[in-house]
Amino acid sequence: MGRPLRNLWSRFEAEVLERIVVGHPTITPASNRLMAMIDAEGTQIGELARRAGVAKQSMAEAVRSLEAQGLVRREPDPDDRRAKRVVLTDDGWTGLRAGRDAADAVHRRWSEVLGERDMARLVQLLEKLDARLRE
Repeated sequence: MGRPLRNLWSRFEAEVLERIVVGHPTITPASNRLMAMIDAEGTQIGELARRAGVAKQSMAEAVRSLEAQGLVRREPDPDDRRAKRVVLTDDGWTGLRAGRDAADAVHRRWSEVLGERDMARLVQLLEKLDARLRE
């Protein structure tokens, strides 16, 4: 089961990236995943690191990269004066939407290949497995 899942995930990321780079050449699947972890009101780097399962230092480097691209900025955290929150810029929101649109386009294409019924069943089974593994 591992290889088919890994292969499909790799194919999914490649197809999404192919669509994203048309309008947003600097956004990678990794940067898109990171931007998707940022809450609308912003998220501290430590929390982003926890969500991603990486060290704070690694997350800080990833955030610096997104800052350099103008996709995120750091702002003071109103709940904790010592901390900063990472928030998406307008360009970041645009890039994130492009990623979602690309993922939706891949889903539609795969539905054409597999058939709507089988695709719906596949998604249902994956969601069911995910929910049960979280229990």
